[in-house]
Amino acid sequence: MTPRYIKQWDDLPEGFGEESLALGAVIDWTGNSKMTVVEFEHEKKLRQSLYSPKWELQPEAYDIGYTYVLTPLDGGKQTLLHIQIGDFNQLPDGQPYYEDSVRFGSEAAEKIKKLAEG
Repeated sequence: MTPRYIKQWDDLPEGFGEESLALGAVIDWTGNSKMTVVEFEHEKKLRQSLYSPKWELQPEAYDIGYTYVLTPLDGGKQTLLHIQIGDFNQLPDGQPYYEDSVRFGSEAAEKIKKLAEG
């Protein structure tokens, strides 16, 4: 997955490179949040771990992130995108973060669907 495609449905930090995402890649919105690719299967699965310095917990203390899974359907003629939102209950006051993430997931899925249907 390359940033030029991600930019069509999500915001990336200014100056983010054009290298394809791979295991260990970091997307850093300095001072706000950071996403690290913790699982990657080309054209199948992307899992990103989310960290924010606003949270009192260190990243090792929780499992919050986003997982994108592509499943081929109808002999590969169609593809199902499944977006999984992490468990924000691990954070104090995690509900607003979760609600924002669900909203983001819905908007991203709609944008990706429109792009795919082209």
